[in-house]
Amino acid sequence: MITTEEMAQKAIDYEMKTNEADALAFAKKEGLKEDKEIILAVAEIKAKRLYDTVAEAKAAARSSKEFLDWRERYENAIADWKLTTNYRATQDKIWNTWRTEQANTR
Repeated sequence: MITTEEMAQKAIDYEMKTNEADALAFAKKEGLKEDKEIILAVAEIKAKRLYDTVAEAKAAARSSKEFLDWRERYENAIADWKLTTNYRATQDKIWNTWRTEQANTR
């Protein structure tokens, strides 16, 4: 496949325009990752009032609405960040392919 200059320019433009979006998606994912321990701790404290054993309380915490909501948000944040990262990597490959083709024509 021959990479056109237009394709290369679009790839560079996309990468430049999405630097901030990629960083924000990564920050959201990491922020949610940090929230996990807090959400589990609060859910465990609530569950300890209802269950006799620590194992039961931990199981209840991991199946609590708060934890399941967090997990869905975290999974979505990972998917959003990964989609952005993958598409940026594809654009980078287009740019590098074009550069290589240009160097080889000299």
